[in-house]
Amino acid sequence: MITYLFVGLGALTMIAFLIFRDKKSSPLAICLKTLTSIFFIVTALVAVMNNDGKFDVAKKTFIILMVVGLLFGLFGDFTLDFKVYFKSLRYPNNMKDSDFVTYIGMGAFAVGHILYITGVLILNPNHLMNLLYSSLGAVAASCLIVFGAGKMSHLHFGKFLVPSLLYCFLLTNFGIISLIVMLDKMTLANILRFIGSMFFLVSDLILSFTYFSEKDKYLSKNALVNPESRLYIIANHGTYYVAQFVLAVMLMFI
Repeated sequence: MITYLFVGLGALTMIAFLIFRDKKSSPLAICLKTLTSIFFIVTALVAVMNNDGKFDVAKKTFIILMVVGLLFGLFGDFTLDFKVYFKSLRYPNNMKDSDFVTYIGMGAFAVGHILYITGVLILNPNHLMNLLYSSLGAVAASCLIVFGAGKMSHLHFGKFLVPSLLYCFLLTNFGIISLIVMLDKMTLANILRFIGSMFFLVSDLILSFTYFSEKDKYLSKNALVNPESRLYIIANHGTYYVAQFVLAVMLMFI
């Protein structure tokens, strides 16, 4: 039960973060967001300690990769809110600094997904060949999302086009390989990992609207469909933290 206690504490700090987080962000919001991220790290560690199974080399390696991946997620969380915060400040290089931390944040999450994918394959070496199929599927999905859905939704990636494509490739690859493994062996851990990957995908799709939408395409800045509205902020962070906490809890069942 202690694992779920930390999930609950994380939920409370997430709610507090969403109360104080608006489209401009703030030092308090960044601290609350970081605290919430610390809770999913703690949840992962406690989940491992409450795992009654036997850990062979593959499982130990998988656990290490997952925890390190979550740590990169924490770093990405901390970094990306500064993108929003810097944009709200008025000094000569604020937009340049905002773009710089965006690259850093995207890179941190990309490394995290590389670690997740690697962990899945180490834990399931019989699916190594399926990485080819998941990669091909990820290429198709990334092009469809970025060039297809992105164009229809009036998204403008600009200088972030290539990083967005690469990140989308890793994100969808993790989801596809998790699906393949789950369909082969319907264990609770595999189900939770796939659910986590899907919430990650939904979260980042929402985030892409917040970052790359053409604001003049929306009739009212107060409308619910505005990417900077509180609805989008809550949906983006809510689905993201569900993803991270689900992946953390999953370690209790491997």
